[in-house]
Amino acid sequence: MKISYLPKWHPTSGTVYRQTIRISPEENRILFREQFAPGINYGNAYTGAHIAAAIHNLPEYSGQLRRIVSANTIVLVAP
Repeated sequence: MKISYLPKWHPTSGTVYRQTIRISPEENRILFREQFAPGINYGNAYTGAHIAAAIHNLPEYSGQLRRIVSANTIVLVAP
């Protein structure tokens, strides 16, 4: 899981997302039960919080947990 903070513009809604969380297909399967489709998944106000809740008790993700901003998050599923 990688987190970046380059703003991304959603062309149809006009929303600027301030955080991208890149997860592998394996993380998508194991942590999120394949909730996210391959490619970019534009989030909502709760996407970052949902991801934080999923990794909250996993020590291997403690570094990423500290970096997650709860709102305006895009999830990118890619290797």
